[in-house]
Amino acid sequence: MKLRRMLALTLVLMTLMTAALAADDPGLYYIGNDATPENLTGHTRIYNAVDAAPGWRYGFVAYLTDGTRVYSDVCAEDEGAVSFDIPEETQYLYFIVLGAPESYQVHIWDNDEATDAQMPFEIRVEWRK
Repeated sequence: MKLRRMLALTLVLMTLMTAALAADDPGLYYIGNDATPENLTGHTRIYNAVDAAPGWRYGFVAYLTDGTRVYSDVCAEDEGAVSFDIPEETQYLYFIVLGAPESYQVHIWDNDEATDAQMPFEIRVEWRK
């Protein structure tokens, strides 16, 4: 039996500088019919030009065909990997990234993005068979 999987990356960005998707892009990445992933690993690398004490929480959520959900462990490392064995009845799989700064910092509004804390991040997803 060939498994069909859809991977939807849901990214919550704590930054003012984000690029919009094309108007007709649903924001989904489809894995072909031949993919039979046993294990999925998401890698993160956080970077920031301003000392803004960024913090992160990230992990996977599998939405099953019966409406229940299975959650991976929640990770908080600045650089790390989280692995998740995809349940058999997974209908949708989400990789969630949540900005969770370590401390609150007051910043005076000055209309200058160069002085604003930017907290971009990047991820890499690997399928393992």
